[in-house]
Amino acid sequence: MTTPTTNTPTTNTPTTNRLHLRALMILALGASPSLGTALAVTTPSTPVLRLFVVTKDTEGKEVLTPAGQALRPGSLIERQMTIDVQRVTNKARMVLNIDQAYIYQKGSDVLTISGKPLNTAETAARLSYSLNLGASAAKDFNPAPMKTVEVTENGVKVSKQVLAQPQDFRAVSYDLGDLKPGDSVMIKQRVMLR
Repeated sequence: MTTPTTNTPTTNTPTTNRLHLRALMILALGASPSLGTALAVTTPSTPVLRLFVVTKDTEGKEVLTPAGQALRPGSLIERQMTIDVQRVTNKARMVLNIDQAYIYQKGSDVLTISGKPLNTAETAARLSYSLNLGASAAKDFNPAPMKTVEVTENGVKVSKQVLAQPQDFRAVSYDLGDLKPGDSVMIKQRVMLR
């Protein structure tokens, strides 16, 4: 993935943080259609969520624009979650829910821990998925979730377990490992508006 340009300042002012936390709270309360909710399962501090629309400039380079503009079907959104660790947390985990209005873009995840970006394989090994939202999602995360479908075989309807597709995912869990004060985590994930 190429490094996109961003049309936002990189400073983290208290006002900016309040706005992002307010956006996170609004999303968690179910703004419709939400850009996706974030649920901290076992995180060591309050996460900051930033939302960007991904487009391309005239040269084909990716440009990230704050997602305050009107979205249309097919809009690609990058969600960036930042966590500054304030206390020791063993087996830390962050869960990002995916609203029904969006399709998760598998393979778009970028995980950076304490300034060190993990490669694609390292990131993929830390991900698991759920087909459910909220509390029910916590018990059924799986790196390769299955779903039940009904098919007709020899004129008889039968139920079969098949591998779920990314458009079926309603939550993604990130295993962050053991964290200590001073560590920082950045999660980037993309979703597309249906």
